[in-house]
Amino acid sequence: MKRTLILTVAGLTAVGTLAFGGNASAASNDNPTPTGERAAQVCRKLDQINDAAARHLEAIDARIARLQTNLETATAAGRTKVAARLEKAIAAANTAKEKAQMRLDQVNTWAVENCPAT
Repeated sequence: MKRTLILTVAGLTAVGTLAFGGNASAASNDNPTPTGERAAQVCRKLDQINDAAARHLEAIDARIARLQTNLETATAAGRTKVAARLEKAIAAANTAKEKAQMRLDQVNTWAVENCPAT
């Protein structure tokens, strides 16, 4: 289970990084908004970005569902410490989902304002 959790987290991290462009070049900038060729590239790949983000959100939803099932099992078995850890993991997954959705909304809002065919 621990190995699966680590692989899941690593996979979600990789997908999230790819989905949202890994703003490494923009990190040194005060304004992370893409400009010039980078903006054109984001506009061209908007469908791919949205697909990757949707897969990322689906993976988080699947993780939350698995955690909920495990929580119900642990609660029924009276394993309070396990249940507490699962509740903490569910809260973290919900936070990750909210952040991913917020980033996706930001990308789509930017695209509406800056991409000609959106």
